Order: sequence, then C-alpha cells, then structure tokens
Amino acid sequence: MAKITIDGRELETPDYNDLDMGQARIIKRYSGMSLRELGEADPSDPDVIAAFCHLALASADPDRSYADIEAEVSKIKFAKLVIENRDEQEDDADVPPPSSPNETDSAANGSGLSSPDGSAETPETPRHVIGVQTSATSSP
Repeated sequence: MAKITIDGRELETPDYNDLDMGQARIIKRYSGMSLRELGEADPSDPDVIAAFCHLALASADPDRSYADIEAEVSKIKFAKLVIENRDEQEDDADVPPPSSPNETDSAANGSGLSSPDGSAETPETPRHVIGVQTSATSSP
C-alpha cells in the first residue's frame, strides 16, 4: 500500500494493481488521464495529487460520499501537502530499494520494475507523484 500524509494524518492509497474500476474512474475524473498515462504524469500535477488524496480519504472512510471527499480535497493546502510528504520522501530515501539481478532488463522493457523472479511487473502507485509514498518494502 502507498502512504500519503494529509493534514498530519497518515493514510493509505491502493496499489496500482489493486485499483478497482471505481478508483480508476476517480483518477480519470480528477486528472483526465488513463492509468497508462498516469505513469508518465508530471509529479507536481495537482490533479494527479488530488486523485490520490481522494483515494486515501475514501479508503479511510468508505461510507463518505464522493462529493464530501471532493470538497475536502479541494480545501487541502497544496504547499502544506507537498512539504508534509517531502519530509517522508527524504526519510524513505534512507532505506535502500530492493535490487534485482535483472534490473537492467526491466529498465529496457519500460517498466523500471522487476519481480523477485526477474520478470517484468506492473508498477504500484507511481512513487514519483508528490504526496504519495510507497512503503519502504515496495519496489521503487
């Protein structure tokens, strides 16, 4: 699971491979991007960041309405969110990423990720999106 801190609350967002259709549609609604395009998104795109904030808030309280969560997301202070999560990113930088013997092969196939057996793997929530941190045990 990916983690994001919103107003001091550490919340989780689903991993890329675990997105359901509703979550994929939330990302599309906020960012205008398909999941395929998301991997190449500008890491500071406020629409992408807002989508992950929405997913995190919805995951924390699944009974809340879309409109209620959307209203909360629109009130999040962008600079504060970036600063809160930048500090976490720096903490995560202290943990070396897991390595794979076939890292160069996976980079050539465009994913940049490989599974423990060396085969290509679909990325989890993109690590480069500001405000979204994958756990230290996830692939980079």
